[in-house]
Amino acid sequence: AAINADLTGAMLLNHLLLRVVQQKFAGIALQPLGDQVRVVARSGHKSIEMGRIAITHYARLTERVRRLSGLSAEGEGAATGVLKFLWQGKKIPFQALLMAGDGGDYVTLRLHTVAPQLSTMDDLGVTPRQRDDLATLATARDGLVIFAGRSTEERSRLIDLFLDSCDHADRTVLLVGERLGRGRSRFPRLGHVRCSCEDNATVIAAAMDHDPDVLVVEDVTDLSTFIAASKAVMRGKQVVAGMSHATKGEVLKQLIYLIQKNYLIPTHVRGIVSSRCVLLLCPECKERYAPAPEELAALRLVPGERAYFRPAGCPACDQTGYRGKKYLMDVIRFDKDLLEALEMIRDSDELVRYLRENGFRGIVEEGAELLERGEIAPGEYVASIIL
Repeated sequence: AAINADLTGAMLLNHLLLRVVQQKFAGIALQPLGDQVRVVARSGHKSIEMGRIAITHYARLTERVRRLSGLSAEGEGAATGVLKFLWQGKKIPFQALLMAGDGGDYVTLRLHTVAPQLSTMDDLGVTPRQRDDLATLATARDGLVIFAGRSTEERSRLIDLFLDSCDHADRTVLLVGERLGRGRSRFPRLGHVRCSCEDNATVIAAAMDHDPDVLVVEDVTDLSTFIAASKAVMRGKQVVAGMSHATKGEVLKQLIYLIQKNYLIPTHVRGIVSSRCVLLLCPECKERYAPAPEELAALRLVPGERAYFRPAGCPACDQTGYRGKKYLMDVIRFDKDLLEALEMIRDSDELVRYLRENGFRGIVEEGAELLERGEIAPGEYVASIIL
């Protein structure tokens, strides 16, 4: 009755967040269905319907979620923020995710695991070899450096960190892309490129008339955009570019194709950099379990004597089951030997095999070690690293 009497939605929101903490749910979703809203809790791999509420005052509830999460009152597309829930004198962070739905915002509130603060490339937890390779790439005065990853936001953040590590004191740098330019270094950005790929290529071509030393492009995955960026490389410029591929194998496959089509000269490639973020299990409460054969098959894991762990939740981890996040890196520097291998092999799988045989250790290898040590769950290993 008290919840129903509070038309602001404050009491309902507090009740839902309290239920998540007390019942050790992973999160809760508010799913608008036109004339009503379905309230669903998430526990492990199961969804539990808690009940339904009328759509009448739902807009006030979502407005409150937005305000507490630091989001604008109205928004289009997807929005993400963090709100704090006070429980027993402790502020528990929740990640709030909102998308426009039928009748109102589709909302997911889940316990938030904070990622490490990123100020420099070293904050990514790079190995000594990766640090040396990144330093070499940062000193390059020409050529192509590719930053790969599905998330444009994360990829652009990585590019900004890389630019901060470079010395551009006597060089002109131009940015092409709306998400670039959030690092410590300040560079001119050529408009918000939200138009077609052909227009992106036109912007790059026009930028070259200004004779920059370094051209930074948010996304060159599309062929026309890549060709425009490749022309800049062939004119002796340094190009730092993003590609929306998830793995090094996908990037190498596209590079090989582009080289075969004469859109890129192999010796112009300086390196490929990518990063993945994984959730680390809380060491205080992680529980050992034996995955069912069908789960092992679905996760592409081999049955055996290896111990597997999954999140549980305890006060030490704010009931999330996780202790934080860790970044894993792929840093491939194209030295003389690798360029020769690229000329001879011309197959991405064989090239990845060549890298491993010559001591390369990246995201997949680091992730497998974390899984073997019980620091990440099998599902996290597959979802964040393999897929």
